[in-house]
Amino acid sequence: QNNLGDIAASLASAQKAVGAAKILLKRDETPPALDSAASAFFTYGDLLYSTGDMPAADRAYQRAIRLRQDIARQSP
Repeated sequence: QNNLGDIAASLASAQKAVGAAKILLKRDETPPALDSAASAFFTYGDLLYSTGDMPAADRAYQRAIRLRQDIARQSP
């Protein structure tokens, strides 16, 4: 769905992606799954940042970073 310019719809889509990522991570912690989840959290963080919700954006970015660190530990 194209949400270009519609921040509320973009946030809703990103929240769905984060929800799907959380479900995925419960059953798959391989590097590709971690990468997909990290991307979802990073995108969500970008959108939250654009709305000025810095605490929530920081939480999303931190989760993305932790997931990327998990990838690095699995794939040295």
